[in-house]
Order: sequence, then C-alpha cells, then structure tokens
Amino acid sequence: LDCFSIPVVMFISWRLFRAQFRRVHFGGAFLCILGLGLLVMSDSLVGGSNQSSEEPAQNPFLGDVLVMIGATLYGISNTGQEYMVKERDRVEFLAHLGSFGALIGGIQMGITEHNEIHNFFVNASLLNFAYLLGFNCCLLGMYILVPILLELSSATFMNLSLLTADFYSLAVAIFLFN
Repeated sequence: LDCFSIPVVMFISWRLFRAQFRRVHFGGAFLCILGLGLLVMSDSLVGGSNQSSEEPAQNPFLGDVLVMIGATLYGISNTGQEYMVKERDRVEFLAHLGSFGALIGGIQMGITEHNEIHNFFVNASLLNFAYLLGFNCCLLGMYILVPILLELSSATFMNLSLLTADFYSLAVAIFLFN
C-alpha cells in the first residue's frame, strides 16, 4: 500500500515543479493505484487475516486508509524536501531538519515513550547501546544522502528507488537464506 506515495509525488511534482511525465509514467502510476485498489478489495473480502498473526484484523479497511494517509503524507514530505533542497541550500535544509527534528522528536519521545526510555537506561546492556548507535548511524547516513539524491534527481525517483529496495531485499533473502 505504500506505493500510493508514487502517484502523490508525481502529482505534486507536476503541479509544483512543472515536471514532465510521459505516458509510461502515468501508466506506472495507474498500475500503482490499480494494485492498491486490488489490495484494499482483497483485505475487505478476506477480512484482513494475516497468516503470521493468530487474530484477524478488527477493521482492515481502516488500516488500509491509514496506510494510504501515511503514504500521502510521506509523498508530501518528500516533495517538500525536494523543494527545499532545490530552492534553498542543502546545508540550510539539513540544519533545519536536525534542529526542528531533534526538538519535535524529543518532545514526542518524552511524552509517549518516557517509561520505555527509563527501562532502557535501567536495564540496558552494552549491546543495546551498540544497536542504538548503529541505528542512529544508519539514519544519519540516510539524512545526509537524501538531500544529495533530491538535488541530483527528484522525489519521484527517490520513492521509486525506495520501493525497489523491497524487491532487492526479497531477492537477496531468497538467494542467501533460501
């Protein structure tokens, strides 16, 4: 369902940046929306049951709508990032992202996760801190490289690249882990 971000990014890029798309691009966006419709219909007919969980979903349609809202917001965010990187300076973008992201994320984390933070520091081992450090290093790399990618290409290209990563991870998992 996260493929819905591609038509959203295409539409916003077309309106905001006057991006030119060919028929094959619109055909791909149509396939995304068609696949999305089939997934939503499948969830409605099957009842959202998942083989990995024991209980079926209570309201699969609501879950699908929430995923589409999230994909829409993600597409808006990526297009906004592209606008900031192309119209302003990359360093200014990263400075604002880091400053406001740390402030807003810290407030959200303090409100919603304060018990988990306390338990983490009370019960944490060195390995847990290593995992946290590794995760943060990966995020740092992503947040530094995404503006470069957006400066050189577009938010549409980035969303397509992120979705093809699912395919590549599946192929690697099949070949490495059978």
